[in-house]
Amino acid sequence: MLHSALIRKESGDAVIYFDETLNACQDWLYWVDNALRGKRFQYEEIEGTLAFYRAHPKSQCANQPFMDVETRRARRILQNIITDKEGAEINRRLAAEYEGNIGITEVTHGSLARGVRQLVIAAAKSPSARAKMKWFFCACAAPFTPRQRFEKLVVTPLGESIGNILR
Repeated sequence: MLHSALIRKESGDAVIYFDETLNACQDWLYWVDNALRGKRFQYEEIEGTLAFYRAHPKSQCANQPFMDVETRRARRILQNIITDKEGAEINRRLAAEYEGNIGITEVTHGSLARGVRQLVIAAAKSPSARAKMKWFFCACAAPFTPRQRFEKLVVTPLGESIGNILR
């Protein structure tokens, strides 16, 4: 989704929630907040180029540590915005998965200690016992699993994963 939307003033959507304390993810939080309030969006396909998106190596979104901090902040803000139990559960699950994915990346890129720490954080944040076990198992297995095989371990059923480690 692009960062510039056209909103009709008479639609009543001109007054919006936009968290200016965030340094990134404001637009994402805006769209999620509107969807939670029952707003609906539609895409109008118009012939021709409508937008250009510029990305470069020094852009904010290319700075992964910065984006990780801001994504975590956005998830915490979202936690306070979501009012229904199912939505809150989904946000908690996705926040835990985000932490786990950071851990996987750290481990597969050679930062074992940081990766294991992130996987333990994912286990602690996971709302379900199954997800907690998955991330904790990954944290325990990381020091003993070759980096090339670690990512596969995460998406493989537990019994098969243990067999792969023991090979």
